[in-house]
Amino acid sequence: MKCNKTFIASYSVLLILMLSLLCFDGAGRELGLRTFISSDSLPHFLKLCDSWDLNATGFLMGIPRGRDSLGHLCFSACYSCQNTFDIIFVLKGGLSRRIKLGDESISKIFTSGCANTFQDFDCYAFVLKMKNPDKMADMHATRYSFPTAVTVYKRIQADNWSLVKKYLVKSYKEYRTLQFNTIYGLGK
Repeated sequence: MKCNKTFIASYSVLLILMLSLLCFDGAGRELGLRTFISSDSLPHFLKLCDSWDLNATGFLMGIPRGRDSLGHLCFSACYSCQNTFDIIFVLKGGLSRRIKLGDESISKIFTSGCANTFQDFDCYAFVLKMKNPDKMADMHATRYSFPTAVTVYKRIQADNWSLVKKYLVKSYKEYRTLQFNTIYGLGK
């Protein structure tokens, strides 16, 4: 009997460890085993800044939030990269500073950001499958396909990133809500 109790206890610990390796999205949907990533293998999104496919300043679209909290942001995307991604750049200093400066001034700061690894911005990268809109038959079609897995990173400093979490998003609105919640630290 003692051997069986030891076996059961060992099995229980092993089962708990295995379950702790599973990654769940905010709604409790399983995404798979977590990958343990060393800092050397984390992506370096900013070193690609000269080859991004999209750079823009404006508003996070597609979610019902106050206009001020959605705006005065900068966006980049690389859909011709091996691992496609979106990045949102949030000018440091808070919402009131972004409103005061406006899109034109923020755009000027953003345009010179590649030279200094965008040190004036908090940066959030969203890795997900995207299509190149220039190669799509319908010019009005979205570059996103849902449902899709999204891996979220937050820039720590320079071009060093920290894995935030992996999510499964089912729609454009859910993806934009994830982005909004991420940049404002609201969780999913």
